[in-house]
Amino acid sequence: MNEKLITLTGDGESSLQIFNVKASDLSNGTYSGVDFWFRNIPDTASVVVNVVNDDGTPTSTNTVDFHNGWRIWWGGDASSNITDSDVTEIGGYYSYTKSGNDNEPSIYAKRAQQVLWNFPYTTQLTIRGGQGSGTQTVKSKDGVIKTTNQMTTSDDPAAAWIGSIYVPNGGFQSHVSTNGRVYVGGDFEVDNPTPVKYTDGSLFTNFEGGNSASVIDMDQERHNLPWNAYYTQDSSAIGWGKVDNSTNETLSGASWSVYGSLEDAKRGTSAIISVTDNGSNDWSTEEGKVVVKGLKPNANYFIRETNAPEVPAQHQHLYRSDPAERRCQR
Repeated sequence: MNEKLITLTGDGESSLQIFNVKASDLSNGTYSGVDFWFRNIPDTASVVVNVVNDDGTPTSTNTVDFHNGWRIWWGGDASSNITDSDVTEIGGYYSYTKSGNDNEPSIYAKRAQQVLWNFPYTTQLTIRGGQGSGTQTVKSKDGVIKTTNQMTTSDDPAAAWIGSIYVPNGGFQSHVSTNGRVYVGGDFEVDNPTPVKYTDGSLFTNFEGGNSASVIDMDQERHNLPWNAYYTQDSSAIGWGKVDNSTNETLSGASWSVYGSLEDAKRGTSAIISVTDNGSNDWSTEEGKVVVKGLKPNANYFIRETNAPEVPAQHQHLYRSDPAERRCQR
């Protein structure tokens, strides 16, 4: 396996990370596929990758056709090496094996929801599958090896794509599984024309007695994950923390709702947004601290705790955010 690596290095701070990649950069050329490494990206940031024309103009068009690679890395800062401990290879995490852990699918799904690939000038996008070769070993139920065969794959859909795809002015032919939404102005085709073969030329046969384009018998899947888009130039954020009153220790995991009026907060109805510490809608990465963004500037908001997994029990107090004093008060 000899794959090309494209490294996308963020600024480490912005809630929206934007990259421009030339259309020709995605060509795998003499490489078997294209891999990606997202580094120096804030944990909750949204990512946009614009695939632009090689000449840098908005008036020309392009076609993009390449083989996706098998590997994706996420993590590290601007000076990290890909082998550093804070960099994780997440390729294949959506379907973890017994050697993995239960968190792998959720990690992959989180990263897939952060990324949007924008092809504004592309008239035809074709993402082909992974390429490689290796040995297939078939074992009986008692673990006895029955057969071993050398096999090759040249367009494997299991080399899945991460992130949503936007092709507003063109078509998309997919040879891979996708993890994200797909928005296409033209035709959307799903194609797996090349079955896996053994080195003797015979076709790979799966347990159902059929053929497959994938060495792991995983033909195309659509995981329709949304893009967690966040960008606004004119909004406010509020943040708060929860601590134990007697020990001053941080208490994590609570859920809250934010309301636009005191009456709604008292009734617990018509919440503007609900947020869980280190979960949905929380822009803070610290346990016990919650940040909500995208709110109207210079407005009062009322905060109510809705679930408290930690002891002590959930409080019934209401809290008001005060934009003038830049603080929350009970």
